[in-house]
Amino acid sequence: MITKVYYSLANGGDGSGYPVWFEDQICSDFHQSIQEGWGEDCSGYIEIESDGPVKVKEATSYKDYVNELKEELEDYDYDSYIRKEMNDFILQYEASIREEKINNIIKD
Repeated sequence: MITKVYYSLANGGDGSGYPVWFEDQICSDFHQSIQEGWGEDCSGYIEIESDGPVKVKEATSYKDYVNELKEELEDYDYDSYIRKEMNDFILQYEASIREEKINNIIKD
């Protein structure tokens, strides 16, 4: 079994960077898009091969990332462009959950 774990490098603010781990590519892509200071894309994934399922403790799920973004929007004063991008990402997630629920109802 091969598991992909996605990452996005975050700007440490002092010239340093650090990886942020995600379970979904959509999260790493979005996280990378709102990082300031990178001249090129600094996201990707690693593949882990194992005999069974792999769970990376530091990898954030789509749902948890959306919840983190909601908290950040309340706690920090982002510029209007970043706020709009964050809100659009949250709405995209919520729409995908609604669609999944509808599809499950149709199946039943």
